[in-house]
Amino acid sequence: MVKELMNKDELNDFIKDEVCLVDFFATWCGPCKMLAPVVEKLSESGVKCGKMDIDDNAEVAMKYGIEVIPYVVVFKKGQPVDKSIGLVSLEELRTLVEKNK
Repeated sequence: MVKELMNKDELNDFIKDEVCLVDFFATWCGPCKMLAPVVEKLSESGVKCGKMDIDDNAEVAMKYGIEVIPYVVVFKKGQPVDKSIGLVSLEELRTLVEKNK
């Protein structure tokens, strides 16, 4: 299950320990809607996944330099270690996470 992260405190708590993936999206974004089920499938395979609406969290979007969505970030111990921009496949996301474990 993908955890919805409502604010920067929830994000910081979510990313602080293990390797995880966060999908930064907007509700009006077509490619974001297409990526959501892919991220859900990834989470069902055991990867810790979260999602955050950048329209509700502009400060977070600025912090990570998010200008284009969908924007997926892999975090490790609270730090961004990799990213993907745009619509990608399940295998591409899985590879992104695996190479950063």
